[in-house]
Parts: sequence; structure tokens; C-alpha cells
Amino acid sequence: MESRLRGALSEHGRNVSNYTATEEESRSSFLSQVSKHVLSLDELEFDMKQPRAVRRPTGASFIRIVSIDVDTDLLHEILRGMASRDIHLSSYLQKLGILEGGGDKEVSGTLVKRCHVTMVHYSQQSQMDMRSRFDTIVGKEVTINVTSCLYGKNNLALSVALPSSTIGELPIPLPASKNQYPHITIWFGEGAKAADSNVLPDLVSTGQAKMSQPPNVITVQGKLSYWMIDRPE
Repeated sequence: MESRLRGALSEHGRNVSNYTATEEESRSSFLSQVSKHVLSLDELEFDMKQPRAVRRPTGASFIRIVSIDVDTDLLHEILRGMASRDIHLSSYLQKLGILEGGGDKEVSGTLVKRCHVTMVHYSQQSQMDMRSRFDTIVGKEVTINVTSCLYGKNNLALSVALPSSTIGELPIPLPASKNQYPHITIWFGEGAKAADSNVLPDLVSTGQAKMSQPPNVITVQGKLSYWMIDRPE
């Protein structure tokens, strides 16, 4: 084995070296990336008016979440279609006002305006790690499968199955989500948060929330993006 490997390297060594970066090129690339991340830290500030325990970073270059953005109106249409086959979901959505054309109609709680799948939150991973994992695919599109709708007293979300790669001529592997329950929050009630949707599977298992499934998996497209810390929800 070793002799065959040495022979192959000896025979094709020149071709292999043509595809290998020189030491100077590697050093230059490394220093460039380090400089980029250091500069991003220079722009980072904290709101010192808040108590230390709740201080949030600020700054145009600080990533709050890595997101897969999905068309909100399309998701509402999907919900209407599912509700047409499920009287319990239909009643639930009618109370929220989602089935009344959405848009300007007031609903109790908060109807999410920019629906998305959160891949990772800044509390789960460092800025450098987020950029190293996702820089190459931000702006790329992916195909998402909507598998069910979970809804309870305080939250409504669509369960999704994420792909292994982006779509296009040259697919790029999609890093795994840091959330154990990949989903798209559609609505959350007064006093609740969008992140509370993460407990919906547990609530369903204990009978405190319900699940509605479409007859077939529904496919939608989304786009990878960075949501910066100062971007409004």
C-alpha cells in the first residue's frame, strides 16, 4: 500500500502541486480572514445602559441569527389549504384572523411578518464559527419540506424538514441547524416569544397542543441570509 502510494505521488507529484496553494498564498489567505474578523469585532458594541445579565451586542456586522427566509404569504396560503381539511385547525386560525385575508386585519398576539427557519442563534455559536459555516451559502436557495402544523395556546408553527444541500448547478452542503426542532413560527401570543415554538413537540406529546398534517409533503423554497443584531423582526 505504502509503495503504491509513493509511486503514485512520484508519478503525479507535479500535477498535484499545481492544485496546492503555496505557503505564501495560505499565509496571506489566513491573515486576510483574521483581519476581517478582527475588524468586525472593532464595530461591536454593547448597550451598557442595560443590566449586565441582559446586555445585547449591537453593531452592523454582528449576526443575530442565520436564517432561511421563506415567503410569508405563501405560508399563509399553505395554512389555509391545511385548514380546509382540518376543522380544528380552521377554527384555531379563524380566531387568530389568519384566514380572513391576513394583511391589515388585527390579530391577538403577534403574527410574524418575516417568516423564517432559524438555523443558529448568536447565543448558540460564535460569530467566527457562524461565518465560517455559512459565508459560502448566504444568498443561496434551498428546498424545504413542510411536514405538519403544530399549534397551541401560545404558538403556531410549521414543522419543516431541511435539505442536505443548496439548490443550483453546484449544490453546497447545508450545515445542520442548531435547533432540535426545525420549524417556522407563524404566530405567538401575548406574553409569549417566537422561540417558545421550540417546545411545541413536547406540548403535542402531552396533549397541550395539537398537530395537523397535510395529505402530502408540501415543498417551498427559501433563501439563506444573515439577520444582523440591529435588524427589526
